[in-house]
Amino acid sequence: MTGVALLALTAFTLSAQTKLDHAAEVPVVSIDAVVTDKAGHRVTGLTKSDFVVTDDGKPQTITNFQEVGVAAAPAPRRYLIFVDNDSLQPVVRKQCFAGLRKFVDAQLESGDQASVVIWNRSLEIAAPLTSDKNVLKAAIDAAEATQSPNSIRASYSRVLQHCQRNLDMVRNAAMRGDIAYRDCTNVVRQEVSHLLNESRQMMNAVNVAMTTAAGAEGKKVLILVGANLPEKPGYEVYRWANMTHMHVMRGFDWPNEQPSDGDVKMQREMVEKLARSANAHGVSLYPIDAPPVADAVGIQSKSGGDDFGADFLRMENTEAAFGTLAAMTGGMAIMRPPDFSAAIGSIAGDLDSYYAIGYQPPVTAGRDRVVAVRTKNRDYTVRARQTYALKTAEEQMSDRVIANIFSPTKSGWLVTLRAGAPQQQGEGGTFVVPVEVTVPPTLTLLSEEGKLTGGLTVYIAVGVKQGALSTMSRSPQAVVVPAAEEAAFRSMPITFGVNLTLKRGENLVSIAVVDQVSRAAGFARTTIITP
Repeated sequence: MTGVALLALTAFTLSAQTKLDHAAEVPVVSIDAVVTDKAGHRVTGLTKSDFVVTDDGKPQTITNFQEVGVAAAPAPRRYLIFVDNDSLQPVVRKQCFAGLRKFVDAQLESGDQASVVIWNRSLEIAAPLTSDKNVLKAAIDAAEATQSPNSIRASYSRVLQHCQRNLDMVRNAAMRGDIAYRDCTNVVRQEVSHLLNESRQMMNAVNVAMTTAAGAEGKKVLILVGANLPEKPGYEVYRWANMTHMHVMRGFDWPNEQPSDGDVKMQREMVEKLARSANAHGVSLYPIDAPPVADAVGIQSKSGGDDFGADFLRMENTEAAFGTLAAMTGGMAIMRPPDFSAAIGSIAGDLDSYYAIGYQPPVTAGRDRVVAVRTKNRDYTVRARQTYALKTAEEQMSDRVIANIFSPTKSGWLVTLRAGAPQQQGEGGTFVVPVEVTVPPTLTLLSEEGKLTGGLTVYIAVGVKQGALSTMSRSPQAVVVPAAEEAAFRSMPITFGVNLTLKRGENLVSIAVVDQVSRAAGFARTTIITP
């Protein structure tokens, strides 16, 4: 991961930081709700009196209400397209990428932006948020051209082949049935451990992708295309092992191994944690389960073998996890679509009509809270996120700084950024890069006993195109100017220096400067390439 260190702030006419009082802002929790009837058709024309909202089980007063798509135009949309390339077979990949190209051409409207993110056992942001269709299609073409390892499928096949060879030895009286079964389940257990690790790494990558857009404006959705995120890791393989070994086991040795309760519980918690993180980032998840139409198990043995429904169970296993992600975030899970273009197009249509509901929460910070939205008409179904976690102003600014790494953030205050020549640090492959930051002298200052006081806070983050991020650096600075010297202060821009410690390669630098009194924020970004 790229490293960053804020080593120095210089050339300020600043004093030690002083506390500045600000009027408290009353937060509002915003929930987007899609309402359908028993036939699955959209219900329009409802008012806020038709809805009931609870926060941790307690009814709330709706303070903000709007029917988007009818009474108000839909907000600009931000699509994060996350392709789990590691789990897709070639025929599915081809259909998937063809559907994505059609989506960009037909569904991306004026004001919308999209990002293409590829998971190939490592994260690659093939295209950051952009409205440029040519850039997006070039990223899709490049992603399709990369190798599809389909490592999950290959690892399953290795397990099944190993166990089937043991059964061949049992039939030839070269191995006892109970030994063959124990050896098989040991291999299954190892593979499940590997599967758990891989799926958790992929979920962490999804979370990073969401973080890059958390500070972006507009309606944010993440489209997750993949074929392997099991709710019960290894369930189908254990079942296959039990079924294939039944005829060689007897009595108390009856095969009945299952995934451990601890593994299942941990995996469910990870899936739910990802959904809660999406809710905190304001992102709805739209998973698309994309297994091949026919996925026969390629068992290689003298006598062949049967998958006993393992492929079908694996699809159901992933669908269960995808369903949880969609339900908790107010999105929609699409299972085994025959037409990727239509499937992705339906997601765009899902964002055209919904109810934007807001209320003032009973608390302003703390843990994740459970929110529920329903209509008084019990015949209607409501899709909306099920949790929220209010972010502090600092957390929201951090999100915007990270988003600015990959896509320019709107700036209310002009900030410029200029990098100097990198200087290598020893033999460790790190470089110190001096950076000069300039802001206009329009800082808001308050009169106080013959002095003018104010302050600014500097935020810096560094990332790479693959999605790795540095720790956010935050440095508040107070400004104190004698009242008689205000004219001189206003005549020159505020300039200061920052030393960044960067790793070798291409580094994407994002900076924000916030006026502590007016809360105006300015953003700048640049690319620094170290040799």
